[in-house]
Amino acid sequence: MKLVVAALALTILATPAFAGGDLPDGKYQCVMDDTLPNGEMVIAGDTYQGPNYDGQYEGSYPFAVDDSNNIAWNGPLGIYSDGFDLIGSSIVTDSNNQPAIEIHLRESGSDVIHTVFCNIE
Repeated sequence: MKLVVAALALTILATPAFAGGDLPDGKYQCVMDDTLPNGEMVIAGDTYQGPNYDGQYEGSYPFAVDDSNNIAWNGPLGIYSDGFDLIGSSIVTDSNNQPAIEIHLRESGSDVIHTVFCNIE
């Protein structure tokens, strides 16, 4: 019984404490595979821009976050629009008690998969 209670407590503690849709406005610094800086993404309300390196964004596009913290991007993902395919769902996750964005990508025509984390500045 103690093992079940401990496992349940770990599950609850590992779950981000953010309600669906909670992605604060601001600039998010994106890093691929924990080492490669990938520019900034801007979140404003229910829209996003980027990510991009130079602050020159193609446009502003809507996104939605469901109750399970899955993100549906309704437009291109900046620098990832060419050469990468979005796989699975992007999610709102926890980074140092702040909401962050986790994106999973596959290099087009390859089996190479990358993870991008975007943390608010």
